[in-house]
Amino acid sequence: RDHFQAVVAGQGAAEQTRFLAARWCLKEALFKAAYPRQVLRWGDVTIAKDGPKPAADVAWAPALARATAHVSLSHDRDLVVGYVVIEEHR
Repeated sequence: RDHFQAVVAGQGAAEQTRFLAARWCLKEALFKAAYPRQVLRWGDVTIAKDGPKPAADVAWAPALARATAHVSLSHDRDLVVGYVVIEEHR
């Protein structure tokens, strides 16, 4: 909540909505990519920016402790799509 407020301070409702929609989209894609290896909860995933790109910080279960989530986001006007590939390091 504090992160959201800091990022969108001074932005209008449309920009705030796009910000939330992008994060929701990536979280949903991550939940689907992780299942059934791990059933994630909402608080297990944080979406942030790594420079110009989105990045996911995930509280992985021990079976996926060394996994990396590669996330990608595309948007155009009112549409947004998120892709996630989970790479397991063994």
